[in-house]
Amino acid sequence: MLESYILLYVDPELPAYAQFFKCEAENMEHAEEQLLDAYPGVDIVWGECSSDEKQVLFNYYGEEVDPLTNQ
Repeated sequence: MLESYILLYVDPELPAYAQFFKCEAENMEHAEEQLLDAYPGVDIVWGECSSDEKQVLFNYYGEEVDPLTNQ
């Protein structure tokens, strides 16, 4: 059964803030594979089985962050 995953990643060519990637996957390894297929060369910094971008960003940054601006 597929579940919702959100992974945060950093692209060395873009600003330092993590960006998020949403997908449906069988497990975290499958979600990471999808992200790296879509965006080769990025660094995965966080991942959760979730569909709530704000909560995932909060869990990573330790404070409330707007998912559109990362601020």
